[in-house]
Amino acid sequence: MSLVDDVLALLAKGYLPYTGHVEGRAYASLGCTKRNPRWFHQDRKFVCLGCAKRCSLVDPVGFELLLPVTFRSKRLVYAELPAVSARELVTKKVLLTIPEVEFVLSIGRSRVWEMVQEGRLDKHPDSPPARITAESVRRELARTEARSQG
Repeated sequence: MSLVDDVLALLAKGYLPYTGHVEGRAYASLGCTKRNPRWFHQDRKFVCLGCAKRCSLVDPVGFELLLPVTFRSKRLVYAELPAVSARELVTKKVLLTIPEVEFVLSIGRSRVWEMVQEGRLDKHPDSPPARITAESVRRELARTEARSQG
C-alpha cells in the first residue's frame, strides 16, 4: 500500500492530521530516529505515517492535547483541518472564550470565574458573551509553571 493510500484510509476512518507538539521522549520510547513524523489522530488514538513502521499509540505520553473544533472547517483533500493546540490559542488570539480558558489552564468553568473574581484573569469589559484576555491567561500559565518548577 502506498503512503497516499494509507493517508486516504486514515481519513476515511475519521483520523485527522495532528499538529500538536510531540516531546522527544515519545520518540525515544518508540525507538524512532525519523526526523519527519506524520501523525494522524482520532480521539486518543495516534498513527504515524512517517516511516514504514506505521507506529500506532493509544493515549500516549508526550503528545500535546488539542482542543476539539466544534465548527466545520475548510476541507483539505477528504480531511477536516486539524484542531487547535493550547499554545496556539494563547499566542494567536487576543480574547479567549470560557471553554478555551478551561482547556488551556486545565480547570473547570467555576474555577475560571473564581479567578476572574480574584483578579488573576482579566475579563474584557465589552465582550458579551464573556471573553478572557489571552495575556492574563499567559500570565496565569507562567505563574502555574513557576509554581510547579519551584
